[in-house]
Amino acid sequence: MSREMMRMGVVPEMVKVAEAVIRLIESKSELVTRPLPQDDPIQRQPDITCAREQLGWVPKVALEDGLKATIKYFQRTGMVMKEL
Repeated sequence: MSREMMRMGVVPEMVKVAEAVIRLIESKSELVTRPLPQDDPIQRQPDITCAREQLGWVPKVALEDGLKATIKYFQRTGMVMKEL
């Protein structure tokens, strides 16, 4: 295995993640989208293929299950943000 950096990023689109969080915490928040800045690196395409092939790594927790566990953690520890 080579010693190169793996840029895996986050596979799901951020809008999908944000919508799931809003739904799971029963927030009244609404997503607001704006045009991308001119210097935004549009070519971003996170991919876990390298980690899968070289490390045998695959996600073990589905996105929604991971979000639910994270939300429970923050609720349990009292680190929940209040609605704005």
